[in-house]
Amino acid sequence: MIESLKVLRRRIRSIRNTGQITRAMEMVSAAKLRRTEQAWESAKPFYTYLRRLMIHLLFKEKEHDGRTSLQHPFLESRNEGVVCLVVITSDRGLCGAFNTNVLHRAEDFIQHRLGKREVVIYCIGRRGYNYLRRHRVNIIGTVLDTAARFEPEIAEKISAELQDFYLRGEISEIHLLYSRFVSRMHQYPYVERLIPLSRALIKDEEDTREPLSPIDYIIEPDMQTLVNELLPAFLRAKISISLLEAFTSEHSARMIAMTNATRNCAELLDELTLKMNKARQSSITRELLDIVGGSEAFRKAQE
Repeated sequence: MIESLKVLRRRIRSIRNTGQITRAMEMVSAAKLRRTEQAWESAKPFYTYLRRLMIHLLFKEKEHDGRTSLQHPFLESRNEGVVCLVVITSDRGLCGAFNTNVLHRAEDFIQHRLGKREVVIYCIGRRGYNYLRRHRVNIIGTVLDTAARFEPEIAEKISAELQDFYLRGEISEIHLLYSRFVSRMHQYPYVERLIPLSRALIKDEEDTREPLSPIDYIIEPDMQTLVNELLPAFLRAKISISLLEAFTSEHSARMIAMTNATRNCAELLDELTLKMNKARQSSITRELLDIVGGSEAFRKAQE
């Protein structure tokens, strides 16, 4: 029983220390979540207005002559060739099912395309890179150790490399897989096509509850030159806003995971404390019985 009390005290001390660590990690994740969520919300207006500008320009030009004369590699559909999937995961664990859900979605995407077109992976995040490398998936690019901290240079690097792969003809399609942030309690993996960028795809992203009003732009020097400049900028903005949303989802998932871990530690502490009190009470009762029994034996011996 004495050994049992020692074991229980050691377990209680260990769980109490673990609870302090998970509580600290919960607070850190909550602070990071607030900062990342604010950055994401601040970036939304720029991306929204840039997207609306693209919608107006692409459809406005089509409405004037009934057909489109705009030419750009990012608008060309390629039915053959290699498909690239950009997978955004975390660099660290302890974030619940965040990485598992994204990687399962990546596996589904690869299996769906398997036998039809070759799929290559561009990994953002060490967890996804380690997992997919073990499964011998062809990885053409990596961005690791971001620590879920957004830097404009990261989006610039990713956008430049992906555009270079596409323009050189090494890949024919680019799809983006990241975790969509619905609320602090709900995130889910989402795949969307990044390149080629179709007009229908851009229009589908617009909220139908807010119909676009016609805008008469004065365009200089010409429509084609403007679109050539705006399409790469739009892709950079799309990658940036997706990274911010994925990082927000990661911090939220980690905060929830640490909250649950802290709660579980508290519940386990209560259970083990009750067991320790019962064991200590039993030990004290046994010692009292031994004392009483010894005293009674000594009294009888004296008689």
